[in-house]
Amino acid sequence: MKNIFEPKSLIGEPKRKSLFDKSEPQKAPAEQFHEEKSLNLLERKQKDIKNYNVIDKTRSILNRLPTARSGEFIADAQIAYEHLKEMKNTNKKLLQKYGKNVGAADGTDNYYHSLLQCNLAKISQESKDTGLLLGYGKEAYDYVKKKIGGMSHKNIIEDSIKDLKNNAYGSKIGSEHPNKSCRSLLNDKRPENMRKSNLW
Repeated sequence: MKNIFEPKSLIGEPKRKSLFDKSEPQKAPAEQFHEEKSLNLLERKQKDIKNYNVIDKTRSILNRLPTARSGEFIADAQIAYEHLKEMKNTNKKLLQKYGKNVGAADGTDNYYHSLLQCNLAKISQESKDTGLLLGYGKEAYDYVKKKIGGMSHKNIIEDSIKDLKNNAYGSKIGSEHPNKSCRSLLNDKRPENMRKSNLW
């Protein structure tokens, strides 16, 4: 006889044996496999980017997030932020050494755009995709910022296209040479003043 007290399960939610059963519901094999795969992905990601100190800054967040992919996105965004800070620091050093209004820091963005995408492409396919997505997001943000600042639509688009090409180039190089340093692979992208100042 069918148990009329047996609770109906929600879609995708495993049901308990009865209302009086306090044990945790059994997960379906497919659900358990997906969860294990996500955990393995996160473990591999943490191992792959062990050379980045930024992972320590986000570890407490990673441990609280419900999915591995959310943690990956935060880690990738943090890596992007670290590259941006490094570029600003390099520009500051070049301006201090060569002076303002002489193009002292020209071309550094070409190098750092490519460098970031190269490093993310080496971590995983997911990080590679996230890097390119973040790149598009930054260009959209920069468009509004530059437009408010008085820059012409034409010049903004030309600059954005240049940045996106550098992103794509760095991502491609990183994927094709997983065992080589991105800084050495992109040495040709370093502008002359960075070379003369021995800045990487």
